[in-house]
Amino acid sequence: MVLAAFETTALTVNHALIFLAMFSKYQDTVFQELQEVFPTAGEFEVGYEDMQKLVYLDRVLNETLRLIPPIPLVPRQVKDDIRLSNGVLVPKGLVIGIDIFNVHRNKDHWGPDADRFNPDHFLPDNVRERHPYAFIPFSKGKRNCIGWRYALMSSKIALAKILRNYKVSTSFHYGDLVFVDNIGMKLRKSPLLDFQRRN
Repeated sequence: MVLAAFETTALTVNHALIFLAMFSKYQDTVFQELQEVFPTAGEFEVGYEDMQKLVYLDRVLNETLRLIPPIPLVPRQVKDDIRLSNGVLVPKGLVIGIDIFNVHRNKDHWGPDADRFNPDHFLPDNVRERHPYAFIPFSKGKRNCIGWRYALMSSKIALAKILRNYKVSTSFHYGDLVFVDNIGMKLRKSPLLDFQRRN
C-alpha cells in the first residue's frame, strides 16, 4: 500500500506540473499564492497552517485528480438487489466497475468544458452545486482510499516546493494528451517539461 501511495502521488504531481506547464495563467496564480505564503524561495518548511492557505493550489490539485484520477476504475460488489431508474435489475453479488475517469468528465455535472483543465471547477459555489459523487478520485463511502489525506498532503507539499522555486513550461499541447487506463491512469506519451529557476 505504501508503494502504491508513492506511485500515485508521484503521478499526480507530474500530471499537475504538466497541466500548469500547458496553462501558464494558472501556474502564475499558483506562484502568486506561493509567494504570499512563502516569501523566500529555496528550502522552506511547509507547516499545517501554510497548507490551509494554499487554496488555489488545492483547486489545481483537485482539477488534476478530476482529469487524471490515479485509479480510473474501481470494482465494487453489490450488497443487495438494486433496481435502477430505467428498470434494470442489478443483482446482489454482482461486481460492477465504477468508471471514475468518465464520471469526472460527465458534462451533466461538470458543464460544457468538462474535458478542459479549469481549476474554477472547484470554486466553493461550484462545489456546493455539484452532486457529492461527481468527484471521487479516491472513491467514496465506506470503501474509499484510506490514504487519501496523505496523498493530498504529500502532493501539495511537493507541488509547493517545486512551483515556488521553478517555472515549468512545455511545448506539448493539451489536445495531444492521450490517456491510457490500466491499474493506474497514465499518459501514452508524457510531455517533456522545462524547469527554469525562480528567485
